[in-house]
Amino acid sequence: MFDKKRSITLPVRIARAILAEQPDVLSINREHNILPVYYTARLIRPLLKTKPKLVAVFHTPTGRYYPGLRKFDGIIATSEYTGDSFVRANPGSSGS
Repeated sequence: MFDKKRSITLPVRIARAILAEQPDVLSINREHNILPVYYTARLIRPLLKTKPKLVAVFHTPTGRYYPGLRKFDGIIATSEYTGDSFVRANPGSSGS
């Protein structure tokens, strides 16, 4: 069951975790967390010692377009099939 209270507090929980850990890399492994983590990291950037690298990891093929993903430092697909599916929906995001 979807809990609206947890959804509303998600950016706060993300910010607390990032500020506590001060990571070098933020690896986002769930598609539904891409935008909340991206926007939260941008909002708290002045409070961080160093800017963490943003990396999105795709485990399953997706035909969805993700705005703002070009600003990420890395995109990882767990297979060629997944990568091809992702690149078709997000032109200009392919790399080596």
